[in-house]
Amino acid sequence: MPNRASELRERVRRMPGMERLLPALEGLPPAYLVGGGVRDLQSARAMLEAGADRIGASVGVKIVQESQGLAAKAPASSAPTNY
Repeated sequence: MPNRASELRERVRRMPGMERLLPALEGLPPAYLVGGGVRDLQSARAMLEAGADRIGASVGVKIVQESQGLAAKAPASSAPTNY
């Protein structure tokens, strides 16, 4: 029974033009993008330590400010931030 990763690889393999690109990607380690739930520097560091290569976060500026020791600015809207 195929797993999700092999199914995804097969779908990518069938995309137009991929037959030229796939040989160049053979043997490279997979890259891991983390998104969702990363809201501060502490959680970003935890994800990187767990093996993530990239982090997709809507609060990226806040995370960078925290890493530089800068105070985070208050949210611009009155929308709740604990979603």
